[in-house]
Amino acid sequence: MYKAAGVMHVFAASGSNVAFVMALAWLFLFGLPRKARIVATIGVILCYAVLCNGNPPILRATILGTSVLIGRLGSGKMSPLRWLLFAALILYLWNPLFLRDIGFQLSFAATWGMLVLSPQLMKNAWFGRLPELLRLPAAVSFGAQIAVIPIMMNVFHKLSLAGLVTNIFILFMLGAVLQIGLIGTVLIFVPGIPSVFFQAAVWLLEISDRILTLIASFPWAYFWVLNPGLAFWIAWYGFLAAMLFGTERIQFISNVQVRRLRTTAKRLQFLPYLYRMVDTLKLGKNENKPHHMGYSNLWSAKFLDSAKQLIPAKLLSFIKFRHVFALLMMLLLWHPWSAGNALEISFIDVGQGDCILIQTARENLLVDTGPRRENYNAAEKIVLPYLMEKRIGQLDFLFITHEDADHLGGAQYLLANLPVAKVAVPEAGDRITNEEWQSGIPAEYYRNEEKFVTLKAGDYIHFSSGLQIEIMAPVEEMNNTGADSNNNSLVIQMEYLGKKILLTGDMEAEEMESISDRGTDWNSNFIKVPHHGGKGSLDTAWFDSTNPRAVFVSVGKNSFGHPSREVINYWEERGVPIYRTDMDGTIQLMINKKGCQITTGR
Repeated sequence: MYKAAGVMHVFAASGSNVAFVMALAWLFLFGLPRKARIVATIGVILCYAVLCNGNPPILRATILGTSVLIGRLGSGKMSPLRWLLFAALILYLWNPLFLRDIGFQLSFAATWGMLVLSPQLMKNAWFGRLPELLRLPAAVSFGAQIAVIPIMMNVFHKLSLAGLVTNIFILFMLGAVLQIGLIGTVLIFVPGIPSVFFQAAVWLLEISDRILTLIASFPWAYFWVLNPGLAFWIAWYGFLAAMLFGTERIQFISNVQVRRLRTTAKRLQFLPYLYRMVDTLKLGKNENKPHHMGYSNLWSAKFLDSAKQLIPAKLLSFIKFRHVFALLMMLLLWHPWSAGNALEISFIDVGQGDCILIQTARENLLVDTGPRRENYNAAEKIVLPYLMEKRIGQLDFLFITHEDADHLGGAQYLLANLPVAKVAVPEAGDRITNEEWQSGIPAEYYRNEEKFVTLKAGDYIHFSSGLQIEIMAPVEEMNNTGADSNNNSLVIQMEYLGKKILLTGDMEAEEMESISDRGTDWNSNFIKVPHHGGKGSLDTAWFDSTNPRAVFVSVGKNSFGHPSREVINYWEERGVPIYRTDMDGTIQLMINKKGCQITTGR
């Protein structure tokens, strides 16, 4: 509910906490002399920073608060923006890695928005219509959120429209909870009194929860967003710059810089020198030819004459250097030629489970969705954010190898939040009607023949990118094997640019035997080791007929002993490189015309 309302940040100690603590301390120390009151308040917020383990937002706010209080000791006026930069410098010198800390980035961006954008918003006519009591809080809240939206989208891939409203009142509601709770804590040794403050804090929290629940229930209150990319960052902060500096000032600066570029280009005269060098090389063997007009100059002159005849003079006068530069920047940001014709396979680190993303220039496929437990859903925590970061807004196929929770667990959440053209499962007779399948896949897919397909050995899927998939198993429904769900796994062999990749699900020895009896060639260049490296899926005779360049194990912390020592020893003795998600993080296999490349996340 707090996520949907866009106020999850209240669970983290932040700069606003320091502001409320400082205000509370300043109020309670009213009886002290001015200088003593300032020093004592600084001591209180420093103690609070220590209690919060010195996280970056708290340190930033503590430095700012201390600076403001020290400024009150003298007669000079302190510049908040200057002290914000000073705080950032101090934290950077203390620990340069703070620059990579998301809390650090969000904290400073939000504070910058409050200091710089809020005064501009206050001048807006819309804010002028608000009651005076709400005008400043609304401007401060909007200023902070406008400043951090690109970071939030880039890091969390979630956006809450409701947060634009809820943050206006939640800051003061929970600020009051913090202050009342602190008063109760200070008075903890006075019998009976603290419970009054704590009860008041509880009532405020209950009221906040009810209001947030109502707001979070509205459509589009909270939704996933793709990685916006560099172009969005430039456009967003470029708009803010235009708002702050004014379009006329920016246009004037741009014109001055364009003139400087033109003047520099004329002085350097790169093109004439280049033409002369080319002409010299071409005419070096013929001394009788004149040197004052080379082929390049003749060609360029003819081209310009032709252009003037074909293109109207008004259009030529309109096309200026800045327009060409803007077009070039757009092309560089778009860079459609960078897509290439590669096949990229990502073995996503979802813990103890499987999730494999398959990307081509034209298709996005996913095999399994990772595990789901009581307090953990891999689709929500890892898979969907990973897809958003990859700018994947829909899937062409979702393959579920079998119904175990560590493979099917995240399907419900994923299908509820991401468009998927088709869901493919193994053709396993009556097993497909069991409770695990029924509860794991939404009815809108399960009962739709266009969206739901079953696959068995011998089925082929051809994609326009050149990727080809052959289904190796299940050959037939298997029962009474001791691990029926595993032995009915969907086993996929992909082929791209002559390279084969075998994805084995959780198949065990019985299903391997059925593939062998069918007489299919399962030898592949790369193999995903079945069943997370479990001993029951090691059939040495079956794997002896393969000659992989590398094998991959999707595994996390578990109590089953996966991967088993026998499996690791087998591949090590064969000299085949082993990549494990529990040790290597997310593993990417890239296949293109140049060859193959494996990249690990750790």
